[in-house]
Amino acid sequence: MDTEKLLKTLKQYRKSMHLTQGELAARAGMSTSFYGMLELGKRRMTIDYLNRITEGLECSPLDLMIMAEEIG
Repeated sequence: MDTEKLLKTLKQYRKSMHLTQGELAARAGMSTSFYGMLELGKRRMTIDYLNRITEGLECSPLDLMIMAEEIG
């Protein structure tokens, strides 16, 4: 899985749900600045962070990965 594609998909999906970085960060239990760094690829995305973020988005990590592959 290409991390860049995953991060791009994450951002697009967050915006499609009309969530700000701060709103999603709160749902994921992290600071807005830390979430922003994850979304920009300035921090390493771990499985734990991905799970917390996708819980905040009410989807699964697999759903997000499938979306990233479909975007291509």
